[in-house]
Amino acid sequence: MLQITAKNILRSSAKPEQENIRSPRKKATLDVSGMRCAGCVAAVERQLTQNNGVVSACVNLVTEVALVEYEVGVVEPQILAEKLTSRGFPSQLRSEHTSGEGKSSVADRRKQENRQQLRRLIIAAVLLFFSFLGHLEHIGGPSIPLLNNIWFHWGLATSALLFPARSILADGWRSLRHGMPNMNTLVGLGTLSAYLASCVALLFPQLGWECFFDEPVMLLGFVILGRTLEARARSRASAALEALVALKPQLARLIGESSASEETGIEIPVEQVRVGEWVRVLPGEKMPVDGEVVAGTTSVDESMLTGESIPVVKQPGDKIAAGTINKSGAIAVKVTGTGKDTALAKIIASVEEAQTRKAPVQQLADTVAGYFAYGVMTIALVTFLFWYFAGTKIWPEVLTASMFSTMEHHATVMSTSPLLLSLKLAIAVLVIACPCALGLATPTAILVGTGIGAERGLLIKGGDILEQVHKLDVVVFDKTGTVTVGKPIITDCIPLTSISSDRLLQLAAAVERGTNHPLAEAIVSEAIEKDLSLLPTEAFHTEPGLGVSARVAGERVCLGNAEWIEKQGISISEEIQTSVNDLSESGKTVVYVAKEGESIGIIALKDILRKDARETVEKLQKMGLRVALLTGDKPVVANAIGKKLGITEVFAQIRPDRKAEIIENLQNGVNSSKSQTVAMVGDGINDAPALARADIGISLHGSTDVARETAQIILMRERLLDVVESIQLSIATFRKIRQNLFWALGYNVITIPIAAGILLPSCSIILSPVVAAALMASSSALVVTNSLFLRRQFRSEK
Repeated sequence: MLQITAKNILRSSAKPEQENIRSPRKKATLDVSGMRCAGCVAAVERQLTQNNGVVSACVNLVTEVALVEYEVGVVEPQILAEKLTSRGFPSQLRSEHTSGEGKSSVADRRKQENRQQLRRLIIAAVLLFFSFLGHLEHIGGPSIPLLNNIWFHWGLATSALLFPARSILADGWRSLRHGMPNMNTLVGLGTLSAYLASCVALLFPQLGWECFFDEPVMLLGFVILGRTLEARARSRASAALEALVALKPQLARLIGESSASEETGIEIPVEQVRVGEWVRVLPGEKMPVDGEVVAGTTSVDESMLTGESIPVVKQPGDKIAAGTINKSGAIAVKVTGTGKDTALAKIIASVEEAQTRKAPVQQLADTVAGYFAYGVMTIALVTFLFWYFAGTKIWPEVLTASMFSTMEHHATVMSTSPLLLSLKLAIAVLVIACPCALGLATPTAILVGTGIGAERGLLIKGGDILEQVHKLDVVVFDKTGTVTVGKPIITDCIPLTSISSDRLLQLAAAVERGTNHPLAEAIVSEAIEKDLSLLPTEAFHTEPGLGVSARVAGERVCLGNAEWIEKQGISISEEIQTSVNDLSESGKTVVYVAKEGESIGIIALKDILRKDARETVEKLQKMGLRVALLTGDKPVVANAIGKKLGITEVFAQIRPDRKAEIIENLQNGVNSSKSQTVAMVGDGINDAPALARADIGISLHGSTDVARETAQIILMRERLLDVVESIQLSIATFRKIRQNLFWALGYNVITIPIAAGILLPSCSIILSPVVAAALMASSSALVVTNSLFLRRQFRSEK
């Protein structure tokens, strides 16, 4: 069913009716059922995009989700859902407020469909069993009088069409009538052709035709078996996302602020909880909302969010996320986020959108799938006409060719008429063709890959990202907060005049408290820790990447790097510079402090490298990737840090507004023989332009909101090694996509000509429609199974 979750993407604040002004846009997600193959996907996308006001539509066969971007006021998502339903694709709009209910209803519908599919399989298996008993004498077994009767086999074939195959035939006819033939159309045409030809042979024996009622029964049996196995494999592929959805609690215990120590609360639906209210969470319960602990101490299992299995201790003031599990103590939580605003909901939305976005390599398969059914029907018709009017006359010996069938363990020689041979070859073409494999090739691999990522705290935002990662050449790391923990500490506070070190720190903290840079936070924290009062300031001014200045007690105080100090007309003596060089060579960052045009001191800070930073760099280099470091520090400091990490390519003294320029230069192949595909790993607001400019932006979970929104890969754990793991997962997933597409395209390219009789007369063996059906069924199952192997393969590659 079509699931539409509206999301504002306001392109312009002007009124839509004004000329040359684009209407505001929204995104909607639709749950669409009834899709059977890649042809159905192409048909649904075509049905959506041909509506005026629809900007784009992307449909996923496995998750049965369509993501639609549309212009507000021009078209309504509900209308789109109704149009799709009338075309044979039952669709339903999922609103923001019912998204959880929508997902559960989809899951219930899938369970019901699986039960119906299992019933059809059982009926088909029973019919197939009796058909097999009727042919025992053909393989040297006993002859059973009743089961050998041709009218009995007619009854079996008729029952197969009326019961297990009824939905297939109905859907195939409906799709053909609407000009959107699909897999069911091909199977229906092949089955009915075999059945009707056998009926003619039965009613008019003087024609001398043979009856092959067993073929519709076996053909449908293999088709239904293949779809049942495929459905089970699809369920396994989407298990990770469904597990995330299942984490969403349904109830919350609402308490008053005065009852923080009480153990009881009023249970209400979690969607009725409001931001600012307090809720009680007991041991063993899931956190119903995002919030802040206000009373109590506990340990929380955050593995669903970060992939880390060790529980985290939570005390008053600590943040908690919806869906995580309270392991030990009862706590009171102040609500900061509910519904779609929780971290869990955002992860689910991100994974769901990622599974809808297609890899560019899928475009060829989509183009082929759009015309696949028409092409196969045309080939089947040409096959019939050629062999009936020409082939059997040019090579009459093919009328006694061997028919490879499933009823015997070997090919049997049989004589037939030109009409029946031509018909069987045409039916084999219709049945052996498999657009399902084309449709499943990319989405199943993306589904499994993004699911693995979600389990391990790696959010990869789509198939197009996977293809870019596969081409990756260079990985660029920002320094502060990325390869370092982002919490520098003061190591030296050196006065250059008669001023005391505490007074120097107090003046610096007064100026820095107006900024949110990690160095500024470290200076302010150190002053507070020493119980130094923060002096009032005025006329505050900041220059990104250089420094800050303000008036403190009527005196102008400047803090920053050497360039900023010199820009204020303040000279730096050789003695000062010698001290600074000594500090810089040990990897420390130096902040100059000046007052009223005179240097009064320097403050040295050191940011600690992440424990896994060196190992991350080494692993990336072993993968054949160039690794570079990007920092605003002086070359001496930057090179010292680069040496510790094993990075030789260091870009130092890079101001925030030049980071994107460095990325662009790398992409364009400046100082290199060819253009490069570049990944940028960053965490701050000033990294956002570089993250957006890079081919792949990678951001840590603790990054700013802007950085996370800009990045294509988000690492939910504060673990730098996840950069390596995300790249490995992306490469492994894309490799599966290519394998699946190679198989899906290669299978059809090879088997369709064989089914059409291209090996005749030299080979003298033709495929029966039953064998063709078995091959077709196994093709789709193989693609899905290959995607599922990604889990085992990724574990072994790690």
